[in-house]
Amino acid sequence: MNRTRFLILVAILAVAVCSILAVPFIPGTSFYSKRLAKITVADMLSDPSSAQFKDVVTGNDNISRNNLVCGEINGRNGFGAYAGYRRFAFEVAAKSAFIDPGVTYSDEDAQREDKSCGVDAYTSRCTRAREIDDAIVKQAAFNGGWDAACAALYRKP
Repeated sequence: MNRTRFLILVAILAVAVCSILAVPFIPGTSFYSKRLAKITVADMLSDPSSAQFKDVVTGNDNISRNNLVCGEINGRNGFGAYAGYRRFAFEVAAKSAFIDPGVTYSDEDAQREDKSCGVDAYTSRCTRAREIDDAIVKQAAFNGGWDAACAALYRKP
């Protein structure tokens, strides 16, 4: 009788341990979503092994459960120094990640470059003006997506 109880207890403990260890690998769980997001976002860095994460949260967009993972990532740049934390957003269903471009240009910078561009559209000034315009558009798109998808996940009730 004691041996049967012991075997039942061992079996229950084995199932419990296996269940706990398997959670990060079960699609649909927040552990799985965060793990997948961290791997995908880190791979976008120049040195993925240096990735540091903070404030990583999961949420949903009322369409599918745990569909969004948002947070901040830091990693080493080409000089070997940490570049500072930047926001990221990860869509679990699409397995697509977006990192904040970190553009610091203003509309005034773009206008100044546009004015100095002049008639010749092939000068380096004109190329720089187009690069600044593109960067500002990318930053605005990221900010809009972040505000719509992730900002609400950080609000405390």
